[in-house]
Amino acid sequence: MHVDPNEIVTHLVGLKDVRILYYARRGPVGEIAIEQVLTDPRCPRCDGPTRVKDRPVVAYCDLPFGGVPMTILWKKHRLVCTNHECPVKSFTRGDHRIAAVGCRLTTRAAKWVVREIGSGQHISHLAHTLNTSWDSVNTAMRRYGEALMRADTKRLKETTAIGLDETLFSREGPFKHKHWSTTVCDVVNNQLIDAIPTRDFPEVARWLHDQPEHVKGRLQYGCLDMSRTYNAVFRVVTPSATRVIDRFHVMRHALLALDECRRRVQQVQLGHRGRSGEPLYKARKLLVIKATASDPQLQARLEGLLALGDPEGEVALAYGVKEAIALLRDRRR
Repeated sequence: MHVDPNEIVTHLVGLKDVRILYYARRGPVGEIAIEQVLTDPRCPRCDGPTRVKDRPVVAYCDLPFGGVPMTILWKKHRLVCTNHECPVKSFTRGDHRIAAVGCRLTTRAAKWVVREIGSGQHISHLAHTLNTSWDSVNTAMRRYGEALMRADTKRLKETTAIGLDETLFSREGPFKHKHWSTTVCDVVNNQLIDAIPTRDFPEVARWLHDQPEHVKGRLQYGCLDMSRTYNAVFRVVTPSATRVIDRFHVMRHALLALDECRRRVQQVQLGHRGRSGEPLYKARKLLVIKATASDPQLQARLEGLLALGDPEGEVALAYGVKEAIALLRDRRR
């Protein structure tokens, strides 16, 4: 049975109003040259007639066929509007079915990349499979991934509580300058919603403000980590939502305050930092570990050390407050 090779290539491209110019094998890579079939191209601004100015050829990485990496050479049409009063002087015809603007992968290759990365594949492995660069695959993933995130509005429809938390994203430069990001999560369903590449108020507030009205209207709680920035975001954008501080950061601040109190009393009593053998220095671990409250021996040892090193009872008072917060936290679980 004889099969026309041109018909095979046509079915391989599989796009209406796209003409196959030629197919060639360039070493280990196959090349397919294509162009759009234009009957009466019009100006997108004034809908007037146009003429061809140039025919640039742009290479796009496509999915492999039969184990052979494929490259699509798209011979585009750069057109000029013949209406001299039109503000559009020249433009290039695009086709999202072939490739998106700013992406060097074809549309079907980019969608395949998104699916593979979603299933756990690494960008470097996919770049090797497609015989392209890491940056090309990463750009396609970001462009199509952002489109999927914008289209997926169901992630926020059923939640009544959103949490904001800062995360150290990277350290750059010779001085290891810290770059922070904001993680947005669905507290009710324990699901990551988005990651904002900053922790500054304008960008975080803009993200929450841009959410649909029905999403913001359903929010009853805004969870944060004692951050003034995130507190201001919820207060300005969703003032009706109750702001809740998560347990971890409440306990963390309580421990930091207790340790600061111990250091201050140590400095006042002895005039120097804690040293080995001194009561408050020996008590530093007993003050923060959870086992002290439930172990009579550890509790008795702590009381003896505080009696020697904390005559005014300031550290003991701070320890009692910390234990009260810990007890409240455990009861709320």
